[in-house]
This record gives sequence, C-alpha cells and structure tokens, in this order.
Amino acid sequence: MKSRGLAFPYGPVDLFNVAVSRHLVIYPWSLKQFAWLFVFHRVLFSNANIEGLELVIESSSGEKLINVRMDHVGSDDSSKDQLVPRADALDDGLKLLVENAEWKFIPIRLEFVIPGPGKYDVVAVYNGERFLLGVVHFLHVVSPPLTLDRARAIKANPTATKAVRMELQCKTCSSRLAAYTALERDPSIEAKGHIWQDELPDVFACDCNSVRYDLSILKSSMHGLLGIDNLTPAGSLDYTRQYSHGVVAETVDEFRQLIGRSPRENEVQVFLEKNPLMFSQFQASRLFVKPDVLGKFQPDFVILNVRGELVFVELERPGLKLFKVNGHPTADFNHAYEQVRDWLNEYGKHAPAILERLQVKREDVRLVKGVVLAGRSTTTNPEHLQRHSMNRAYPEIDFSTLDDLAFSVIQLSKSLA
Repeated sequence: MKSRGLAFPYGPVDLFNVAVSRHLVIYPWSLKQFAWLFVFHRVLFSNANIEGLELVIESSSGEKLINVRMDHVGSDDSSKDQLVPRADALDDGLKLLVENAEWKFIPIRLEFVIPGPGKYDVVAVYNGERFLLGVVHFLHVVSPPLTLDRARAIKANPTATKAVRMELQCKTCSSRLAAYTALERDPSIEAKGHIWQDELPDVFACDCNSVRYDLSILKSSMHGLLGIDNLTPAGSLDYTRQYSHGVVAETVDEFRQLIGRSPRENEVQVFLEKNPLMFSQFQASRLFVKPDVLGKFQPDFVILNVRGELVFVELERPGLKLFKVNGHPTADFNHAYEQVRDWLNEYGKHAPAILERLQVKREDVRLVKGVVLAGRSTTTNPEHLQRHSMNRAYPEIDFSTLDDLAFSVIQLSKSLA
C-alpha cells in the first residue's frame, strides 16, 4: 500500500513509500486514500487470449472484502498494452499504459472498508487457480483517554481538528450510522443525526444483513483522530479544523492588547489558560496548568511535547524589566531563571515520583528543560536581547518575550490563511 504513514518498521520502507502494515486509530476504516501496488509480468500483456485476472483481498477467516477483475486491452502500438481494473474498482485516473518491460508496477486504488485489525491476504485468481500474492497487516493504535491536559494540547495546535464525523452506510440498502467525536459535545452536530462517540451501539448491522461492523474500537478510540495534525479525510470521514486564520489573528490581537496594558502576571496566566493556542510553538502533546509537584513547587505550566521534551514554564509579567543599562540581566530576570533551575534540580532528584504525579510514562520523556516567558521585546533594547540569546548562562532553559510568543503563533497559523 502507498500512503502517508508511520516510519519503519510500521510505515514506508523504501522510496516508493510502500509498507506491508498499517497502524490505524479507528476501525472500521475506508481505504479509499491508499493505493495498492502490484507488480505484473509482461506475459500478462503479450497474451491476447488471457481470460482475465482476479485480485482478491480477504480476511484471515476467508471473508472476501473486495475482488477486482482485470481486463486486457490491446493498443495500436504493439510494444504497449493496457491492463486495467474494471471501472467500478478504481478511479479512471489510475489506468496506466504499460510499456514493454519484464516487470511493471501498477498502483490500484480500491474503495472498500477494513472492518478491524488483523491479517489480510492478497490473492490472485487466474484460470481457476488461486495464488497467495502477499499478506498485509492492519494494526490498532490505542488512543489514550482524552484528559484535560491532552485536550489543552490539542487546542494549542492551530492545525488540529476539533470535531471528526464519520458515516457508515450499506450500498445495498439505505441503512446508515453517523458518528462523531469532538473536544466537547456539539448539539448542532447531533441535530444532524450524528451519534456522540460514547453513545454508539456495539455493532452496526444493516437491514439487509450484508454489512456488519464491530464498533467497539470506534467507541473507545475515535477521539484519537482529534490529535492528528492536518487529518486527511478518508471515505466517509470528515472533520472541522480547530481554528481559522481569522480566529488565530483575533486571539493574538487580544493577547497583544492585554500585554500592552502591562497587566499583572495572574491576568496573563488566566488568558493563557483560556487560550492554549498561544503555546502552539511548543508542539504540546500534553499541557498541564499549575500542577502541584510533590507539594514542593507549582510551575505555571508544564508541557510534554511531541519530541519527548518535558518543559517547565515560568511565566513573568509583561512589564518585567529584563536588562540593566549595561545589558546585563536584572535581578528579577535572573530570579526567574533560578526558579526554573530549582525545578529542574528537584526533577533530577525525584523524577519517578514527579512523573507518576503527572501520570506521564518515563519512556515518553527524552529530555527535561525549562522556559522563561517574560517581558516585552518591543520595549527592550534589541542588542541586549540578541546578546542574551547568544550568550546563554542557562543552556537548559530557553527564553521568549511575550511578544515573541504572540509572533510565533501568527507564523505557525499562516498555513490556515
């Protein structure tokens, strides 16, 4: 199969982006976006009396999911022939002119549904004989619970989805089932007939008994699609993006107006809590707000990002003076760094207990670091800021002004425009 997916050994294994297994978040799943890549020998094109080749994909229990009969079509050019699936099996755009060669790759797009994880056989039927061409494995990516910290992390991603809708339908009868998941329940979606993920039935069975799907994975894991960046619609799957560029711009403008009034730190804290989008540059997979860490300290925010970095964030007021006249950090600025250093030292001594308190797995943390968010770049000498960034006294602690924070969100949201 050819598609965008995970890295080896579960995803692409060569320059053709081909894999023999796929991890999917939910089942049942439409395979419309995948292309199946077959290799055909030239004898199939040179034999004008070929009776037809049938390709079959079936489950390990022998249930046929789809079968496609190939047609041989001659060409005016004797060096070229066409071997094409029947029109109802794929898009016309995938019909290929096969040149005179020993072997030829032909991608075939097949629209059918994989009912659940497992092993699936790809079989060729030719002149009444069956030949096993290969095996494809479909695996399941278990979705962790949609906790508050995970929901905040999704809201911090400008390109993430806030709602996903899916429709299952029998092609023979009119039976259908529409499901949806979202960060929050949406009465407007339910009014259109979509069923909230947790309230789905255990099984979808059509009236004519030709379709029957186990919905247990859909019920338990559909919310996992919300964490996928730029989700690609597949078959009957559709989604609503979390933000538009206009919404992002309005949020950033509101933030800039806030910090322009030189508010107290807690006012900025509240705004960031309500608008986790402002943390988009950190690529959070989990975002904690003022977690109580062993009763010893309480960072303003803690972020676990997609790179496996656990980040302790210290927030200071916009009006904090960052540098003295000579360009050296002020005592208040240094104090912010020392605060984060204390947290990192505590983590070094009590990492297992801290991770347990946060309910973060040790194997999910590759690196621990800190970030100081403080002051304004618009009211600070740019030469002092540049010198500070080039001569970092605390390599394990990053720094951004609150203006930088706003600018990074706008930059990341340009793809939404």
